[in-house]
Amino acid sequence: MEKTKKKSVFHHCISNNWYMMRYVLRSVPFFALGSLLQALLAAAISASINIYVIKYIIDAVQYGRGAGPVFLMLGISVGLVCVNIGYSSFFENIYKKRAVVKFRNRMMKEVYQKAQQA
Repeated sequence: MEKTKKKSVFHHCISNNWYMMRYVLRSVPFFALGSLLQALLAAAISASINIYVIKYIIDAVQYGRGAGPVFLMLGISVGLVCVNIGYSSFFENIYKKRAVVKFRNRMMKEVYQKAQQA
């Protein structure tokens, strides 16, 4: 009997989360996708810099390559980091505030409609 209670609570929790996720996707679709894009962009840039750029710099020093290609690679890396910072700043400071207001208004509108129906 105890196991069924835990399963039903877990199922109830998952169904509530899924309901809210669908609700957010219907209300402000770019918010969830933008958040995912923000995380993936940051992870991809961080991984590429930590793996490929550092390896390229070490190889360039080890094999005696010129400084030009190294600075070009560093410039590209800095540019990618700036793009990530710019996107994150736009998303967090501009879009997220508008999306929260839009989501709140839609939720209040639906609650009022349900109250009128009752």
